[in-house]
Amino acid sequence: MRKPRLCAAVSTALSLLFLLPLLSGCGAERRYSREFYGLFDTVITVTAADASPASFDRRCGALYEELSAYHRLTDAYHTYDGVVNLKTLNDTAAAGPVEVDERLFGLLSFGKEAYRLTEGRVNICMGSVLALWHEKREEGLADPASASLPEEPALKEAARHISPDALVLDETAKTVFYADALLKVDLGAVAKGYAADAAAAFAKENGWSSAVLSLGGNVIAWGAPPGGGLWRVGVENPDPAADQLLETLSLTDRTVVTSGDYQRYYTVNGKNYCHIIDPDSLYPPAYCRAVTVVDKSSARADALSTALFLLPVEAGEELLSRIEGAEALWVLPDGGVRATAGMEPFLGG
Repeated sequence: MRKPRLCAAVSTALSLLFLLPLLSGCGAERRYSREFYGLFDTVITVTAADASPASFDRRCGALYEELSAYHRLTDAYHTYDGVVNLKTLNDTAAAGPVEVDERLFGLLSFGKEAYRLTEGRVNICMGSVLALWHEKREEGLADPASASLPEEPALKEAARHISPDALVLDETAKTVFYADALLKVDLGAVAKGYAADAAAAFAKENGWSSAVLSLGGNVIAWGAPPGGGLWRVGVENPDPAADQLLETLSLTDRTVVTSGDYQRYYTVNGKNYCHIIDPDSLYPPAYCRAVTVVDKSSARADALSTALFLLPVEAGEELLSRIEGAEALWVLPDGGVRATAGMEPFLGG
């Protein structure tokens, strides 16, 4: 059960879907697509305009290597030879400062900034709390009849070790130190968005002036599709009985990120519990079914979609009013839809 993902023809795992033009190309360039598996626990799809299949394959290979580096660096469950990654930090950074790759350092720095940006809703230092929910979710999915919730005393004890101040970053030395021995970092709310931005920048530098990249529930599009116009991204209806998309967005040079409760969850006594945890209550919230954010930064949109899911809609609108350039669409518990005024130009593609 993963965070909703986007793919190039059908949406099989989350709430966003590419609706690409039927024209295959104009001039010398044509449209090509490919899917990658095994990175970020999701399916990665790239669709781009290129001069030939060989050129597209070469650039895809380079893009895959770029994304693979971020996957290894942000992996909290596995180690890799010669790589100091998130698991390394969670295992050793309380013993003393650990030097890290500048890409991981940049992501951790953004994670701390996301705490300020979202006014405390997104906290990458909540790993100790999220680990308790992850363990129970995995157990519940493996054996639904025995599914249970984390013990509340354990959640409260874990919550004593989630202060962002305990994550000490030395900009000059590029080192990371955990000032709390029980601190654990979880980058799930920001890693894919940050990697999507980096991958898009890499792809542009390597010759793709027109492309769409999807990392699960994170889509980033730039340029115009072959044949002209805008890229179209569909927003999936979180109601499993729905037989059509909730909305279609038309855009370019933007990113679209969705967070929702209907993909990564488990069930206890007939009630679903999703993977997004409120830092105050230490339980999943129920303010909405999903939030889709349109922004120019996928990293920021990733953080904001999580933050807005964790807030009442009115409070989320107030938060967005202080953040220039980001717009949002909410799917409410009763199935209704609410959007910021600035979302209107993207709707109805």
